[in-house]
Amino acid sequence: MKNLLTFILITMLAFLAGCSISPPYVPEPQPIEPGRLAHPDKTVDIPYLRSCTDSHDRALQFNSNYPVTVLVHGCNGSAGRFRSLAQLYAFHGQQAVCFSYDDRDSLILSSGQLISALDNLGRQTKNGDINVIGHSMGGLIARKAMESERSSEWTQKDTKINLITVSAPLSGIEVASPCGNSFLHWLSLGVVPGLCWIISGDNWYEITSHSKFIQQPGPLLPSVQRYLRLYFLLPNRTHCICALRASPNAQILSVIK
Repeated sequence: MKNLLTFILITMLAFLAGCSISPPYVPEPQPIEPGRLAHPDKTVDIPYLRSCTDSHDRALQFNSNYPVTVLVHGCNGSAGRFRSLAQLYAFHGQQAVCFSYDDRDSLILSSGQLISALDNLGRQTKNGDINVIGHSMGGLIARKAMESERSSEWTQKDTKINLITVSAPLSGIEVASPCGNSFLHWLSLGVVPGLCWIISGDNWYEITSHSKFIQQPGPLLPSVQRYLRLYFLLPNRTHCICALRASPNAQILSVIK
């Protein structure tokens, strides 16, 4: 039993550390080239939102007459890691900004910060159209922010949101499953929860398949017009399963090649 527990702890530590240890990253402070973007008519400072670069300048510039896409990175991510994607958006005349957060915070806290950011952004736009794209853990945060039980945290009720989650572990992070196993908590005399917190932070239990959010995700806010879930099936990412939810009662499944 002792050897089994040791093996589980070492395996869990090795796999979960992937979200705590990342290869060297070269910052991307260069500004986004305007491309085909409309001339900005707003310059604002919204907490947790910034240009998709690693610049110290956090002021956002955008045109309030057009939709804005908010990119939410995963663990070990940053705004600058989405610079290339934001630049591609700009070349096609589409506005993109990035949501920044501490990936060791709880999902409740991070999703609350996202709600505040989107609410402020919606107040600055004339059409209220916002696209939210969450990658990996960012998808969990975005999905948590859109639950109807969080409606009291929103003041801009007329905001129209299109939600997209990409490779989000909506069934829980598999390698984190020992963190949610109450028997292992007891067997390890509290060592497993401690290790999980050291590795993942305050979200250590929320990201497991045992958490209430994973097992029973709440219905979406009425302001969510569409919900697109993307799952990549193969290592080369040439296929994905897509689920489009236009309303609580409508769902379309397809495979993109």
